[in-house]
Amino acid sequence: MVRNYLNIIKEINLLLGKPKSILFDHVPKCAGSTVNKYLTSVFPSRYVFQLSGINPEKSVLEFKNLPQEKRYKIKLILGHLAHELLEFVHEDTVPVVVLRDPIDRIISHFYYVKRTKIHYLYEKINKENIQLKDYCSSNLSSELQNHYVTHFTGLSISDVNNNPKEAVELAYNILITKYELIGFQDRIPAFLNKLSQLANLNKPYKNTMINRTNNRLKSDELEQSVLDNIVQENYLDIELYKKLISLRQNDVIHKES
Repeated sequence: MVRNYLNIIKEINLLLGKPKSILFDHVPKCAGSTVNKYLTSVFPSRYVFQLSGINPEKSVLEFKNLPQEKRYKIKLILGHLAHELLEFVHEDTVPVVVLRDPIDRIISHFYYVKRTKIHYLYEKINKENIQLKDYCSSNLSSELQNHYVTHFTGLSISDVNNNPKEAVELAYNILITKYELIGFQDRIPAFLNKLSQLANLNKPYKNTMINRTNNRLKSDELEQSVLDNIVQENYLDIELYKKLISLRQNDVIHKES
């Protein structure tokens, strides 16, 4: 009953406000749950395409195989691997992404996995008692080694390591040319307020963070050897992030700025 009422309100707002379509590329542990909750509160469910968290590759193929007419009617695309759909959405779609400090992302990732039984790495790191120091170098997941660079370029980790400078530059150019808005995890209100303005969402963000990883160490609390290992496995992401931070104005990067 309540859900139906909320969808009716969304339908009315959609007709009156005429918001633009949005593609949100959800990078793991970069405030994606917070952004997802806000965006899905704006659009009626029938206009939302959410990629499967368990098998996003299958969702990517499903979307690509839809007739163009159906693809263009979707107002919100979100999830891991959403960037693979950039060439399949309407040209007026607003592509957006949120990033965070790569070291902080790894720390948050580790503590989130340790407490989340449904995560695909939970059983392995707990049964094998894998510690943060070895988390990135244990070949557990592509999410833990220069994930920004591999994600946005589509290159394998070995290809990235063979040509690190070129890989960072390629990832940087893709981000600043293909995404209309780049936000940062520590500046979420600025990101969502700017997105609301760009896409005519007409819905204020209530400054509520979802899925926070609590009871975790911060980077300045780590032993130097632990920090060194994280940096060693993610030094290209750190370089890319620094390049992007230098472009940040009013806490976001807007392609039209």
